[in-house]
Amino acid sequence: MKLYYLAFVAILGLALSCKNSSQSTSESTPPMPSDKNGKELSEIYCGGCHVYPEPNLLDKKTWIDKLLPNMGARLGIKTPDYDPYKDLNQFDVMLIEGLNTYPSTPKIHPKDWQKIVSYYKESAPDTLSRILPKTDVENLENFKALSVKDNSASLTTMVRFNPKDKTFWIAKMNGELVNYDLSLKQLNKIFLNTPALDLQFGQEGLSEVLECGQMTPNEQNSGKLIKMSNGAKSSKTILEGLKRPVRFVQLDLNNDGQNEIFVSEFGYQSGLFAWYEKKADKWKRHVLSYQSGASEIKLHDFNNDGLKDLMVLFAQGDEHISIYYNNNFGEFREERILSFSPVYGSADIDLVDFNKDGYTDILYTNGDNADFSMIKKPYHGIRLFINDKKNKFTEKWFYPMYGAFRAKAADFDKDGDYDIVATSFFPDDSKEPSSSFVYLEQTTSMLFKTKSLSEAKNGRWMTMDIADADADGDLDILLGSFMLNNKTEGMSENFQSVPFLLLSNTK
Repeated sequence: MKLYYLAFVAILGLALSCKNSSQSTSESTPPMPSDKNGKELSEIYCGGCHVYPEPNLLDKKTWIDKLLPNMGARLGIKTPDYDPYKDLNQFDVMLIEGLNTYPSTPKIHPKDWQKIVSYYKESAPDTLSRILPKTDVENLENFKALSVKDNSASLTTMVRFNPKDKTFWIAKMNGELVNYDLSLKQLNKIFLNTPALDLQFGQEGLSEVLECGQMTPNEQNSGKLIKMSNGAKSSKTILEGLKRPVRFVQLDLNNDGQNEIFVSEFGYQSGLFAWYEKKADKWKRHVLSYQSGASEIKLHDFNNDGLKDLMVLFAQGDEHISIYYNNNFGEFREERILSFSPVYGSADIDLVDFNKDGYTDILYTNGDNADFSMIKKPYHGIRLFINDKKNKFTEKWFYPMYGAFRAKAADFDKDGDYDIVATSFFPDDSKEPSSSFVYLEQTTSMLFKTKSLSEAKNGRWMTMDIADADADGDLDILLGSFMLNNKTEGMSENFQSVPFLLLSNTK
């Protein structure tokens, strides 16, 4: 199975969803050739609905063999030996055909399309520059690594600490949800219908669990949110018919004691970001965005009006971050604050006042390589965007990291400044074995010392959580590994697959 069936966010990203813009034509009117050159045409057809994909973002071979055939299919141009519906079942094909993602008639004249192809072929580099190995990586001290032996493939879809009872939960692709104490003793196991990707705790422990439905790319709405009770011994469905949901948050919009529920439904070719309001015994859906790729949701009062707003990362096709300002009950104003190239592979955001000026900054991670361009990209990594105190964000720091997937900022060593921990789901094992997990210790302002540990080589860390799990005053780290094969190219001979890694802080 190819890697792009593995990730739960940005799986088979739309990559470069070239759509018609100013030169749209009806189904009955054939497009006429243009006198514009290839660059001009590419800006019209490939930059109309997302950040324009510059040719230098990928090498020639990847453009010609992978990206351009898909871009052409979205404009009704058929390429020999390329089938956009390959590997999809008949039901999903029918649903995607209804979206007209791949029109049956051309939306661009074939001669104009060839101009675009020639432009990318002539302008793209033969190879991309490489990220230099981090030769000064130090051993990560003050953390004790614990894991369980697992002879099967590690297919962990979520990890989560519950500091209230000093335990943690891991979810597996087969639907298992397993509870451990901090000595790795298994306490409980719940069997779900589909994999869990998110959960929340209440007074009794496990409270709500978000099931994604089918994880592989699909247009089906088989996800659901379930409510646990009686110590997780019983459950009932709260929301159903969700389209590959990955995150949810709860917020009481009108102070009536009843939380509304916001869900990012990643989807595939289509998706949703919506909130659900309880009316009597039913939940009413309010859609804020129909775009696919909605993933991370963060709650924060960005304009200091006393109301919680929502920041949402859209991680596929039109990759961007938006703030949904909470104007009043049920009224939201979207403001796009950052946009990224459709090949960036947006994966994660974390909110932190990094420079401690009283305004929240953004730690952004991009490195999802589960798309049509599975090559090593030097622009993968971790970026820090600083708030100008008016919610305008500017990149101030970049750490290159192949396949960067998760990153969190916190004061792990208790020295008064923020450090960063980050994982890669697509590391460069052959060149840098330590690159699947890094601990970046901030020594002086915006300067970091890179550390790692040998145990981190034993997984593909797709999910991460941090918390003071043992209530000793410092933050611990929990990593979850997702990989179908126990070994991939570049891994060491003594590699041992583990489903999760608990890093207990001994500072």
